[in-house]
This record gives sequence, structure tokens and C-alpha cells, in this order.
Amino acid sequence: MGSTAEVVANQARVWEKLRESRFFLTLMRDYEGDPEKFGFCLSAFLSAFRSIAYRLARYTKITQGVQARNGLMALLGSQPDIAFLTQARNVEVHEDGVVISRMFSYSFADSDPERWRSRWDPWPNRWESRPGPPQVQLRHRWWQFANRTAQDLVDLCSACLNETEEIVRQTLASTP
Repeated sequence: MGSTAEVVANQARVWEKLRESRFFLTLMRDYEGDPEKFGFCLSAFLSAFRSIAYRLARYTKITQGVQARNGLMALLGSQPDIAFLTQARNVEVHEDGVVISRMFSYSFADSDPERWRSRWDPWPNRWESRPGPPQVQLRHRWWQFANRTAQDLVDLCSACLNETEEIVRQTLASTP
């Protein structure tokens, strides 16, 4: 078991990484329209997110022993989304980086809908122009991991961070 000062310091470091992860998650939301900045924030989020587990494992080892730490790591590894983000961080740092893509929605609008008339309404001026072609609007919907299609990347990161925070709270509360 570690000294009281070491235990308090390690506990503070766990919360620090949780706050850092939240910070980068907020920036990811802010920069969803800028692919480069979004990618930078995602990379930073993944690193900070992974560090939470390692700092919590160190804290658990100091306060409860190796067996408790191994149990904690097994718990985190058994959560599929948390394990996925941990693996994504490894790919981001040690391989060619995670592959993400943007999802868009398209909408079509009439160029001037109030100009449409019923075909039975007379045209006041036979030389008046008819409505133009429809306007196409492209709207960014979300980012996704290439191997996790149809799932909003930011929502996934947020849900995993919330789940990890709950595990942190339970682990810290169970400290003798």
C-alpha cells in the first residue's frame, strides 16, 4: 500500500485525465465542421481516455493490490465500446491512425416555393419565368469510425466517457 500522499495524488491524477477527456470531447463537438481540428481533438481524446484506465489501475494497485487492479482491467476490457476506444487509441498512436469519415444528409428545396401555382391558376403574365431547379442542401450529420458505421463517433466517445466515469466513481468509493 502507498502512502496517503501518494494515494491522494494518484486519485487526483485520475480525475485530471477525466477532465482532460471531457475537454477534448467538447472541442470535438466544436470542431465537427473542420476535419483537421476534429482529427487533432479526436487523437488527444483517445490518448487522454486511455490514460484514465491506466491511472485508475495504478491507484487501485496502490490501494487494493494487484488482484484488484487485474479485476479492474478485466472489467474495463469486458466493456465492448471502452475496449474499442482503447484499441482505436493504439491504432492512432502505433499504426497509421484511425480511419474516420463524415456522414451527410441531403435535402432538396424548391428554389422559390411561393411561385408555384396550381396548374388551374392562370398565369398573369405568360412570359413570367417558371420556378427554377430545386436547391440541394448538404448538411453534416456526424463523424463515424470506418469500422463502426451508422454510429455517431462523438456520441460513442461521450457514452464511453460517462461509463468510465461511473467505474471511476465506484472504484474510488470502494477504496478502504
